[in-house]
Amino acid sequence: MNTLAEWGGFAFGTIIGWYVYYINRYRRGEVGFQDITALVGAIGGGAVTALFSTAGTLFAAYGIGLAVGFFAYFILLLILVRNSPNFDSDWFLDGRRRKLGEDFEIPGSIAQTVRPASLRPVEADHATPLPGYLPPGGSPTLRLPFELELVQRDPQVRAAHLPASMAAKAPVQIAAAKDIIASCQTLWDANKNACNDFVTAVAKDQGVTLTGQADDILRAIKGTGWTAEADGKAADAAAKAGKLVVGGLTAADLGDTNGHVVIVIDGTPEHGKYPAAYWGSLNEKIRENGGKGIGVNWCFSKAVRDKVQYASKPV
Repeated sequence: MNTLAEWGGFAFGTIIGWYVYYINRYRRGEVGFQDITALVGAIGGGAVTALFSTAGTLFAAYGIGLAVGFFAYFILLLILVRNSPNFDSDWFLDGRRRKLGEDFEIPGSIAQTVRPASLRPVEADHATPLPGYLPPGGSPTLRLPFELELVQRDPQVRAAHLPASMAAKAPVQIAAAKDIIASCQTLWDANKNACNDFVTAVAKDQGVTLTGQADDILRAIKGTGWTAEADGKAADAAAKAGKLVVGGLTAADLGDTNGHVVIVIDGTPEHGKYPAAYWGSLNEKIRENGGKGIGVNWCFSKAVRDKVQYASKPV
């Protein structure tokens, strides 16, 4: 390459090659043979040959730049993966990586890595069993821990790959437990002055409709779609499973003019039987602990805290 035109063709090819790899890496569709035709047409078709005539050296410079840009992307990716403590070569094979720590997040504005570290698409495909799923009379399939974790967390993926009879029995969306805690923390300050307002706000944020005073809410959680939990231990287990768990006592139970309700969360039960929870309250002394995610024994007196009623609902 001895001329400015040749260097320009090389630089142009480098940019196109870089983006060809980028586009293929982040594509969402399945790879097919027709993609080769499309790529050849795009990077070597009429528009390009009009810019760089095949009779001279410009098209050759463009082709060299194309290859350089394409493989430079991959080589840079190899270097980044090699130097990162969270990735290794297995990432290129099936997408394995370390989980993000609590102090890290991936903003929603960042493009999701889809290829080559890709799982199956989420379209319904009951004919293709999940890794680790053994159909009746069948043989074991490959077990990929990363994909199984996604299945546990994402009900959409479970429904896409499991028969309807098994999808309901599959592991629940574990991430929902943290999501409920996040709702409590976000909504507590604005709704802390009334227990019913706080519970209805968190329930709404989780896609569940509850209305009225504390007694109304307690009547509602005895209805269809809710499962009664025997005690605080059972309520804690339901919260850890990612369910929306409401606990409380009616005004009559408390011997007061108002009942009291709480949102049970995934936490450490106090004294082994009083589940962690968030709550609001008209009573300032009860309210001051409502945003701490501590045991319900902090908002119900010794006389009634063992009588608290709990119910759960999948979200």
